[in-house]
Amino acid sequence: MSFWRNWLRKLAQSLNNSPTENDRRGARLAPDTANSDASTAEDLAFLQEAVKLTAESNVNPSVVYPFLATRTAQLNINLIAAIRAFATDSTIIDLLNFANLVQQFPLGQRDVNLEISIAIYSIALDFFKRDTNASSWATIQNNLGTAYSDRIRGERAQNIEDAIACYRDSLLVYT
Repeated sequence: MSFWRNWLRKLAQSLNNSPTENDRRGARLAPDTANSDASTAEDLAFLQEAVKLTAESNVNPSVVYPFLATRTAQLNINLIAAIRAFATDSTIIDLLNFANLVQQFPLGQRDVNLEISIAIYSIALDFFKRDTNASSWATIQNNLGTAYSDRIRGERAQNIEDAIACYRDSLLVYT
């Protein structure tokens, strides 16, 4: 029964969502332009609190998920702009840990959770380069591949190709 429910939900989402650009390095989703700068400030405040809780809890889902459950409305596409503004050398590790939790978060909109994770992993590749931090770079590539393989938005075939490319990149470091 749940198989059909999930299948119908995915079908409805694919009919209601316009395709997004499938940029493997960017998850370049346009934030909702109707929102104001106040929304961005709210998104930044939410992100800062969520990432801080992730770090303080040692990436413990039993601590972070209840927090996210009370704020599922704030897990939205507009958060991606805040992520770009928030990402620095000092926050990127905590952002990556947050991405791992959001990717597996069972509540909210699954497609949005995956897009948030894809955005964080893509941004993280600007901080971790293969030639200077190969192990972290490969781990991020692997996580990005998993997110693309689970991705709901966009064309399924393109998402699978992007996932394969990420896994191949990861294999440049891992054997």
